Amino acid sequence: MSDEIKSCCANYYENDLVQFLIGESFHPGGLDLTKKLGKKINLEPGDNLLDVASGKGTSAISLAKEFNCKVVSIDYSEENIQLAKERALKEGLENIEFKTGDAEALPFESESFDSVISECALCTFPDKETAASEMYRILKKGGRIGITDVTTKDEEALPEEMKDLIYKISCIADAKTVNGYKEILNNAGFHNVESENCDYAIMDMVEIIKKRVFLAEIAIGLGKLEVGDINMEEGKKMIQRTREEIEKGTIGYVMMTGEK
Repeated sequence: MSDEIKSCCANYYENDLVQFLIGESFHPGGLDLTKKLGKKINLEPGDNLLDVASGKGTSAISLAKEFNCKVVSIDYSEENIQLAKERALKEGLENIEFKTGDAEALPFESESFDSVISECALCTFPDKETAASEMYRILKKGGRIGITDVTTKDEEALPEEMKDLIYKISCIADAKTVNGYKEILNNAGFHNVESENCDYAIMDMVEIIKKRVFLAEIAIGLGKLEVGDINMEEGKKMIQRTREEIEKGTIGYVMMTGEK
């Protein structure tokens, strides 16, 4: 089941429709929140940063340019990594590297990075504890971790219909409470773990997606957008259901940082 979820996540985010709806940054808050996260973990020129579950490399490229740090970017999807390499090449960036890999078995030596980030991804990892421990392992002493992720006010509060596979790979079904994420990071060895509420980011993203759905339906009708196995009507119901739960406070978004 673990490998199935990872493969489904990779395939889901490679879908043309999904990429059209969620845009370049596969997470709420976009690059503004990414830059805020970079500042929060005190990124400096020359730092070695690992971006775990980096998607098409949007955040990695932005941080490499913004902070002049060396970024290594890892993602489970070979297609995402290839696209990221092409984009970095066009940008003429030499301080960035992309690799295919698994967050639960990071292919790096221990204590080889100054900082690590993972945006809207920890909630999708089948074994979150192992992923957090791996991020701890590759950090140097005093290294910093920064994550942003979907939260729930109560892990039992999500409606039963929101616990199936599509919600899992959409970062909702297996979301934790803020304290739940803190516990995972603390158990991995991190200390000075701090959190900042970013609920606005997930509501903003849902509203953007709702507007893009209309344009997507036109593009699909003209044969200019491939939907693959995604059911558009079910997708619209999912968006509305998610919005309702955000308004009720069941679903939120958080930025967390910690230190090794």
